[in-house]
Amino acid sequence: MSRDWSTSLSDHSPIAQSVLSVLEQFVDEFGIRECPSQVEYVVSGRYLDSSEIGQLPERFIEDHLVWPLLNVLGYEYLPQPVGYPRWGNEVPDFAITNFETTDEFAFIGEVKPPNNISNARVQVKSYLKKDLGLNTLAIATDGLNWELYFRHEKGECVVPLLKVGLRAIISKLQRRLFEKESYRSFQIRGVLSDAKVEQLYRPNLEKRVSNKLNGTS
Repeated sequence: MSRDWSTSLSDHSPIAQSVLSVLEQFVDEFGIRECPSQVEYVVSGRYLDSSEIGQLPERFIEDHLVWPLLNVLGYEYLPQPVGYPRWGNEVPDFAITNFETTDEFAFIGEVKPPNNISNARVQVKSYLKKDLGLNTLAIATDGLNWELYFRHEKGECVVPLLKVGLRAIISKLQRRLFEKESYRSFQIRGVLSDAKVEQLYRPNLEKRVSNKLNGTS
């Protein structure tokens, strides 16, 4: 029986390769900007230096990691969306516009610079605690860490759904920038599988959320 990427990232599926390609290009960007030490800062838990990368860290991580990953994971997104019900003047960093379940959803996201996941988490929980009037999903990410939270339109609790970490993968990929070190792509795809990145793939998440609403998960 054939396997598809909705089951695992450890095979040679086109999307698994696309995810790997996004992460490789993210690491390579540090070399292009002649600041390879900055990727070491990222994986070691330190902050990016805007004077080194030539750009504000949050915008850098959006352009070179968050938006490309959302694309290959099957999402269409709208940066800086306005007009969502009952949100007042607050604007999340993005909204997902093609999430399909049997119930109506708002799906928002908040991006912070690398190693600032706690700030992203606080902000999405603040959104979710408001009277949104819809089932709502929210992604908190700093590029390295991806966390998903849910609030039912009639509930008061903010429920964590999943966490995915990319730090170990990027740590391995940084070898591309130093001493021409190499790695085997299939080993990196194995790390992607271990990190459970497939949980973020849109069809998988749509199924998971639908099951939760129907009481089957």
